[in-house]
Amino acid sequence: MELGQNRFRQKLLEFADTVIRRATRKFEHLPNTRELAILRRSLRTLLKQKDVTSQRAIWNLKGILLKIKDKPEKYDIFWRKVLLDDLA
Repeated sequence: MELGQNRFRQKLLEFADTVIRRATRKFEHLPNTRELAILRRSLRTLLKQKDVTSQRAIWNLKGILLKIKDKPEKYDIFWRKVLLDDLA
C-alpha cells in the first residue's frame, strides 16, 4: 500500500507544480530568470505579430474592394478568386 501512496503523492506534487507554473508564467516551461528575459520578450512580440498581420490583411482587402466596388465584373472575378483560394 505504501508504494501506491507514494505514487499518488508524487502525481499530486507534479500537478501542483504544473498549476503553479501556469499561474505564474506566460510560458509554462520557460523559467522566470534574468538570463531568459530577452527570450521571453521576443516570444511575446512574436505572439502579437499574428494580430498585426491579420489587421494588415484586412486593410489590404478593404483597399482592393474600395477600388473595384463600382466595377461588378472585377468584383465578381475577385470574389471567385477568394472563394477558390479558400476551397483549395
